[in-house]
Amino acid sequence: MPKFMTISPTHVPGKKEYAWNKFRDGDYIAIGWLHEYDLTGKSLDEVIALIREQNYDNEASGIDAFTKFLALDIGDFVAVNNTNDGLFGIGVVSSGYKYERYKHDTGSDDREDFYPHFRDVEWKIFSTR
Repeated sequence: MPKFMTISPTHVPGKKEYAWNKFRDGDYIAIGWLHEYDLTGKSLDEVIALIREQNYDNEASGIDAFTKFLALDIGDFVAVNNTNDGLFGIGVVSSGYKYERYKHDTGSDDREDFYPHFRDVEWKIFSTR
């Protein structure tokens, strides 16, 4: 049975629609944290250990996000949320984990805020605004 994950396109206030357009137009979803680490071949336990080493204020959120993100299989569903304003889109995961240091522009002026961990997605239903 396919899994289902919800994801936000950015953590930057006022930039959700901008970041969603990057997801939609690029056919992917992405998450941040551990920006300099390519996690290819790493176990979830190794990823959690790396997160804990960083001493993030939002460590629990990072662990939760990576647990769900890395557990996705090809064919699982993702929904990109717009906080309290509904969904931007729903898609099907079409690749395994990938890493590209500056893959996802979150709308921040700081290049260190780009999200490097991503999965390809085939969008099924989406907003075009």
